[in-house]
Amino acid sequence: AEIDGKQILLDATHKYTTQNILPLSTLNWTGRLIKQDGTSQEVNLVPSLSSNKNYNLMVKIDDKGTISGKFRVQKRDYEAYSFREKNTQTNRENYLEKLENDLDGIQISDYVIENKDTDLSKPILETFTFTSNNHCEMIGNKMFINPMLLFALTKNPFFQEKRKMPIYFGYPKQEKYNINIEIPEGYAVESIPKAMKIATDDKVLLFTINALTEGNKIQIIITRDINAAVLAADYYEDLKQFFQKIIEKQNEKIVLKKV
Repeated sequence: AEIDGKQILLDATHKYTTQNILPLSTLNWTGRLIKQDGTSQEVNLVPSLSSNKNYNLMVKIDDKGTISGKFRVQKRDYEAYSFREKNTQTNRENYLEKLENDLDGIQISDYVIENKDTDLSKPILETFTFTSNNHCEMIGNKMFINPMLLFALTKNPFFQEKRKMPIYFGYPKQEKYNINIEIPEGYAVESIPKAMKIATDDKVLLFTINALTEGNKIQIIITRDINAAVLAADYYEDLKQFFQKIIEKQNEKIVLKKV
């Protein structure tokens, strides 16, 4: 459809599609617009803008290494569509059990979700409170905390030695993490990870991490971009190294020292 001079892509065959959000199975590069006069033209179907997941965590650590806090994530565009397709019909209890496991064994309470299956043009918003006893390692008078906290990568998802087929992501995507940590009384920050930026020459893959401290607060800001829907097979080594560097960066722990 053309509205106010802008072309709008629509698909009525799937329940959770909306304007310019098509089923992933139809994102096959180009479509064809058949006009009333019998002429036609190609239409680009691949999304040009990234679909985002934005995470915000407010975390407190006690003197025994237990963490607790509030979790908020907003999913937009294709990230919202993919979530709806996969989870809207899932039993709530089963979904929360899987979410707890995916987030490294946290315990979730007060879970709320907005726009799950109401206004499909709006982002999905999930909020909950959580606790965990397995995200802070205590050795002697020090605490060691993974800077990516609940989102730490334990293994590289790209582990094959070689790849012959393209790598399909479906759509460009960005994940942003804003993690705020309040350290326990009686502890001080000994060290935090150094700022780092990883990017391929063409900026298709991009990862940044920054850590800041102020008083008893630590803020970690992380961004990960994959600015392509499909990557050619000869990109595989760059992709594998990209994720390996992210995993290695996690070895730079936040270190708290008892004072």
